[in-house]
Amino acid sequence: MQPQWKYLDTVGDRDPIAYGGGFMYVDELGNYCPELVWFEPASDDEWREKGNKTPVEVYRILIENDSEREWWYSYLAAVAAYVGQPVEELRQMAANSVIMEKALLYVFLISYFGPYQFDQEAVTITEQQAYHKYALEMKGHKEESACPRI
Repeated sequence: MQPQWKYLDTVGDRDPIAYGGGFMYVDELGNYCPELVWFEPASDDEWREKGNKTPVEVYRILIENDSEREWWYSYLAAVAAYVGQPVEELRQMAANSVIMEKALLYVFLISYFGPYQFDQEAVTITEQQAYHKYALEMKGHKEESACPRI
């Protein structure tokens, strides 16, 4: 059965396409784990040169339900030191069933490891394409919105 994706909220910057961050989605049917669509924008210098044709790397990151079984879990102490948070707080976030709490943990993990470690098949699109594809999310709509497939 195909998932029915629902947009939850933004993580990172309120404009993740231009400044980094992402959009969180959940499958309303509960068959698939939540997904974070993460954006890595180009440098400001490249943006000044190319404007809305500036490339943006788009990653799809699965937010697994059982964090303790994830490859990154044993590195939480290092991640905590890097982001300046107590390791116990990160462990609590990993165990939390509130999706947006776990999404914040993934912001820390991405900051430490980089998004490539979570999705080696990122897609490059232009800022203009990203703003078109994610227009509802940029408006902050939290009603049902199909998660754009990249």
